[in-house]
Amino acid sequence: MRPKWLALPLILTTGFLFIAPSRAYATPFVPPTLTFNDLTDAVTVTVSPGEASRVSNVTCDAEVCSLFLLAPAAGLVMASPEFFARIGESDFTSGLISDVLVASTRSGPVATVSFLSDSEGNLGSCSALNPCQLVEDGSVQLGLLINWVDPHNPTVVVAADRVAFQSDVDATAPEPTTLLLLGTGLAVTAFRHRRQRG
Repeated sequence: MRPKWLALPLILTTGFLFIAPSRAYATPFVPPTLTFNDLTDAVTVTVSPGEASRVSNVTCDAEVCSLFLLAPAAGLVMASPEFFARIGESDFTSGLISDVLVASTRSGPVATVSFLSDSEGNLGSCSALNPCQLVEDGSVQLGLLINWVDPHNPTVVVAADRVAFQSDVDATAPEPTTLLLLGTGLAVTAFRHRRQRG
């Protein structure tokens, strides 16, 4: 007869056999070059290891943040003069735009990357014709993919930079109907408890 103390290790080992494979198939988030973090009232930006030398003129003031990003190699320029990523408060096609990520360049190998919050003014609304690319959910999300090309061969992307965004999530008050149901349930529970004691 097998000792009882062997049962627990056997159960744990069997459980790990089923749990481990699911983690193996998870796709890890690739660390971006830049991550704008809006979890607090003051926006911050972090830079991936090894990329700090390409970033300069970082200016973060409350809900606005911008910086200069040097091309990853000499002679490269942005594939497009401007990239936009609009962040919606609740969904992709309706509601207010909460924040905007912008990457732009006028000339040369330097891009200006900026974060702008709705606290600085009305940024408009998400719509079916002009949908938002991201929605606030508190997770780190890829906002922009800045493609760098050789100006002599602009159709071939030589390198790409990632600009990510981590939002805050506005706390919403419970709906009146939800509060009414909760209050009714508590009242019924209290009434039944009194009758049982009496």
